[in-house]
Amino acid sequence: LLPCAAQADTFFCTSESMATIFAPPTLGYTNHLSENDDTKIVVDSSKGYRHSEFEGYSGDCETSGAFLVCSFESEYGQGTIAIATSELSFSYIDHIFGTRLTSRVGSCVKA
Repeated sequence: LLPCAAQADTFFCTSESMATIFAPPTLGYTNHLSENDDTKIVVDSSKGYRHSEFEGYSGDCETSGAFLVCSFESEYGQGTIAIATSELSFSYIDHIFGTRLTSRVGSCVKA
């Protein structure tokens, strides 16, 4: 894996499908699958990633073969987005430890 600080790339990604699993089902929430998800994620290889409705970036990015991989971890959970830079597709996972797992897939546009 190579750090991405030398030349920053920015991607605007939109999810097309999303799945959420709750373990155990918490506060009345149920597992969910959507093929009409349109969550927007901004990835800056020098800053990390963020959902478009938020200002601050999370995580660190590295190049791994044909992928730009950005990951974040805290005491409560972790998140990772991987962009296939030639196809401009992505996969994303957000894990709140012991409670929730959300994954998304979609496409990106390079700025």
